[in-house]
This record gives sequence, C-alpha cells and structure tokens, in this order.
Amino acid sequence: TRCNHTQNKVETTGFATFNSIVAEDCTCSFLHSCLIPISPVTLTWDELMLPENGQRYGYDAEAITDQSVGYCAFEGCGTLISISMPDSVTVMDTGVFNNCTNLTTVKLSGNITKIHDRMFMSCTSLNNITIPDNVVSIGESAFINCSQLKNIQVGEKVCFIGRDAFKTTGYYNDSANWENNVLYIGNHLIEAKDTLTGSYVIKNG
Repeated sequence: TRCNHTQNKVETTGFATFNSIVAEDCTCSFLHSCLIPISPVTLTWDELMLPENGQRYGYDAEAITDQSVGYCAFEGCGTLISISMPDSVTVMDTGVFNNCTNLTTVKLSGNITKIHDRMFMSCTSLNNITIPDNVVSIGESAFINCSQLKNIQVGEKVCFIGRDAFKTTGYYNDSANWENNVLYIGNHLIEAKDTLTGSYVIKNG
C-alpha cells in the first residue's frame, strides 16, 4: 500500500484482505479517498442477487434474477472466481462475464439456448467450459482472449458459431488442435486459415 500525494488517494496493488487501516499506514495530509481491493470470492446464486454483495464485489446485482442475467452484469468483476448457475436461468445477455479476469470455473444453466456476443471475452483465467446441450448458437467474440481456455465442450445442437468466438483462446493457440490449417471443436468448424488452398470437405456437424 502506498500513498499517492498527487492524486489524493491510497493505492494498492493486487488483491488483498484488509480489516482496517491505521494512521501509521499513511501520513498524507492530502488524502481524500481510499479504494481497497477485495479478495476473490465464491458466492452462491442467492448471494449474487443481494444488492449489498453487488456493491461490495463490483457487479450489477439488479441485473440478476432467477430467470435471467442482464447486459454486462458481471463485467470487469475481478473478485469473481467461480459461478454455478441454476437451471431456472433461461436467458443470459451480451457481455455478462466480460473481463472477469479471475473467473476460473463456470457451470452454466442447462436451459439457456444462446451464448451471446462477448459473454466471456477476456476471462483470462477460465480454463474449461461446457456449452450446455440446449445451446444452438454462440455469438461473436464469445470467448475471445480467454488465453487459458484449453478444454472446450460444445453440444451437438449448436448450429451457429459467430466470428472470432474462440479466437486467441488456449485451445485456438495450440497448434496441435489445427488440422491442415483448419480448426474444429469436435465436429464444429471454428476457423480455416487463409493459407488453405484447393478443395476441402467439411466434417459433418
């Protein structure tokens, strides 16, 4: 923790847990405000809907109900490390978990039918995802920049995968997953490189 005289605030680096700050921590007479990061946590679904938890951990609790998760509800929530979604949820909007950089594990509702655009964009700690069987489409940039995401399971009902949905994921970046300049997840065609020439027969899927 250090005192920044020029900006009149205390700055901290990384995540930390604080019970209190005493006078000896900062002798700056110009201090006007103090922002302290909170340690990453795991909350139950009911706890996630509490406004006080939303304010404390940095997400929009008012956008979360038993049936839906609204636009960018958890965007930039660095304290969130895992989430288990009940099957009562049927709708998830755009960018719900965008830039949740400490999110490592997610269990999605089995009753959602669409992964919207940018839903998990830049979740750089996410390492695996199972797309529920009822999902039929995956939006643009849904998992882009999820650099640790190497294990991806996509249900058979998916019939549309948007542009850059899995670009620069750990799976995408692993050259062993490319077959003759073509990338699949299961039988789902993800991308073909510009260097692909001649005729090519796409897998059934």
